[in-house]
Amino acid sequence: MRNFRTLHVHRRADELLDSVYPVIHRLPESERFGLALQMQRAALSTGSNIAEGAGRRSDAEFERFLDIAAGSVSELQYQLTVARRLSPAASAIADTAEQLADEVKAMLFVLMRTSRRRRS
Repeated sequence: MRNFRTLHVHRRADELLDSVYPVIHRLPESERFGLALQMQRAALSTGSNIAEGAGRRSDAEFERFLDIAAGSVSELQYQLTVARRLSPAASAIADTAEQLADEVKAMLFVLMRTSRRRRS
C-alpha cells in the first residue's frame, strides 16, 4: 500500500485538474452540462484512480488503476480537442492542460512499467 500524496504523478494530476477549469469556463454556455461535465469527470477520475490504486494491496491492482487513470487522461485529451474546436477562447488556454495531460500520461506509463519490472 502506498500513500498517494507522496506520488509525484498524483501531484501533477492535481495540477491537470486545476488546469481544466479555466478551459471549461470558456466553453459556450450550451456545453456547460455536456462537454464541461465530461472534462471535469475525466480530470477528476485521473487523480482518483491513482489514489485508489495506491490504496490497493498488490502491485498488480496498483497497475490496473494506473492504466484506468491513463485512459481517463486520453479521454480528457480528446475532450480538449473538441473544446478547441468549439471555443477559440478555450483554445488559447488549452495548451497548458494538454501539456500536463501528456506529462501525466507519460509518468503513468513509466510508473506502470517500473511496477511490472519489480514484480518480475
